Amino acid sequence: MKLSDAFEQKTDCPDLELKLIRRDEREIGREEGLQKGIKCYILDNLEDHVPDERIIIKLQKIFGILPEEGRQLVSSYRQAK
Repeated sequence: MKLSDAFEQKTDCPDLELKLIRRDEREIGREEGLQKGIKCYILDNLEDHVPDERIIIKLQKIFGILPEEGRQLVSSYRQAK
């Protein structure tokens, strides 16, 4: 049975379906946790008056975020603050 068939015929392989759902839930949980960590990191640095460029550089090093995405995140959290 192909993987695509398992999705179309859910009753044929409920164990595979459950494993895929759990994997997807774990990935979503990791992504949410990562986003919360990034938000906390940025807000903490903004509170400590760390220059934006230094925050962006650290976001690149720690989280692998591209510079433009880092600028957008810092800007959006600065406005929300």
